[in-house]
Amino acid sequence: MVRRRGGSPSTEHRVPLSPLDVTTVDGVQVTTPTRTALDIACTVGLDRALCAVESALRTEAPDLQECLARLGRRRGIATARRAVDLASPLTESIGESWSRALMMQWPEIPSPRLQHRFLDDRGRIVARTDFDWDGRLVGEFDGLMKYRGGAQSVIDEKLREDALRALGCHVVRWTWDDLRHPERLRRLLAAGMAIAFR
Repeated sequence: MVRRRGGSPSTEHRVPLSPLDVTTVDGVQVTTPTRTALDIACTVGLDRALCAVESALRTEAPDLQECLARLGRRRGIATARRAVDLASPLTESIGESWSRALMMQWPEIPSPRLQHRFLDDRGRIVARTDFDWDGRLVGEFDGLMKYRGGAQSVIDEKLREDALRALGCHVVRWTWDDLRHPERLRRLLAAGMAIAFR
């Protein structure tokens, strides 16, 4: 059952569950991450739907198409199908998924490469980046977890960014606040493109 608020009062949409869509956690029966993600995807916009589906991809190795088929022709299924088509198993956080969903809305921002490994002249890995465009522009979502190691984490991240710049990459970073104000991210990426591809 999915509860949806689309006005007053709230409405409930009941969709039959297959045994394949149910698992047990701490003795309680719940829907699987895949089924839960697709139920969410049927009730929200494409950006949130993509976040939900990619979260499921990070949790398990689902057969999204089979689960979609079991959902039938319910309301919102077209959005769920689109999210499945666009989903990538390479995003590593909800922040990266949300970033991708926003980028897809902006025609001036080309589709980025995900989780690319940059090598130095000796073939050593310098960095694996969230997003990059032709090895010239690197985009990094900063969820701030990476800085919880204190000063050493900040130093390591600066050295990593310096190494990317030495390879000729222009680096742009953004945070949760930029995702909550998408036009800021859009301007940041457009400015980065202008610098990297001039």
